[in-house]
Amino acid sequence: MSKPKSKFPFWLFAVLLVVVSMIPIISNRLSPAKASLVVRDNTGSSNLLSQGPNLVAVFSNGTVAAWGWANPDQPLWQCSAGTDRLVLLNETTLAGVTKTGRKQFITVDAKQDTKTSEIPVGWEDQSLWPIQSPNGEKLALARVNPDKDGRTLYEFMTLDPAQKAPGLPVSLDVPTMEKRFVDYALSNDHKLLAVGNSAKQGFLVLIDLTQGKVILEKQVPDTQEFTSVAFTPDGAAAYLTNRNGSVYQINPADGEIQSVYKVLKEGQRNPVTNETSSQNITISADGRYVAAVVINWVYVWEIQTGNVVFKYRPDHKLTGAIALSQDGSLLATSDIRASGTIQIWQVKK
Repeated sequence: MSKPKSKFPFWLFAVLLVVVSMIPIISNRLSPAKASLVVRDNTGSSNLLSQGPNLVAVFSNGTVAAWGWANPDQPLWQCSAGTDRLVLLNETTLAGVTKTGRKQFITVDAKQDTKTSEIPVGWEDQSLWPIQSPNGEKLALARVNPDKDGRTLYEFMTLDPAQKAPGLPVSLDVPTMEKRFVDYALSNDHKLLAVGNSAKQGFLVLIDLTQGKVILEKQVPDTQEFTSVAFTPDGAAAYLTNRNGSVYQINPADGEIQSVYKVLKEGQRNPVTNETSSQNITISADGRYVAAVVINWVYVWEIQTGNVVFKYRPDHKLTGAIALSQDGSLLATSDIRASGTIQIWQVKK
């Protein structure tokens, strides 16, 4: 006697079909909202700037474009500044320094795509970076002279677009093989924090540019090279990223560590490479959130509690600059590769 053939229940097939079809929808709802922005013929993202309601992308070929944070479908403007070392003076005015030839401090009307001023600030063999305070009202200049006899001369000075020359520099002459500075931040009261390493440990120098002198110089024990730095808007704290994959909150007045944000598991050790460092620190304009890239994951912490409120790995694996909207509700990430996209993420729903 033959066994009766088993029949697969049609209702179960229908349920499975519905479940499978719902997976993408559920996944999209659980994932942060995102939008991809593309600028034609770019050569990779160099920096992201947040100015009021606008997100501004600076590309390594000197192209600059702006979008509204809330509506990134179409660029508000696009221009060619000729350099990627730029800051924003207001929603449509850029300021920066040239990278080749005799160095100039330039201002650019982004909507008109024209230079409005040029001021000589350095020589051909120097490297220069503009630095802006959190409120956008103060500017400074970092000037690095080439190695000479095993030493590097760093110079830091105020910068006023209305003046024809930068202020008097504060100079730091350091042994090239022992010390170096990697990044700089400026407070609203013209204090400049330069960070890097000394004898393979984290190293920082605080300079009062109005008095023209160094007020703090400190090697921070049990740390590796500091890779980026940012002041909180009130200047009460500074946040530094580190080669060991951590983010440090310090008191800039004495350089003491106030808290450490760690994302690596206890005992986890990673080789010190660009992929395993923490970098690209940024703080929201309202002072509530700090964000950084750690091992190509982007984290956002709430400063008051120290809690992680956002964690995501963007589709691109070479995460470059990041930016937070003014209230910290949106985060932009970038890709340093040519033709890479910029993506906007919703931090808190």
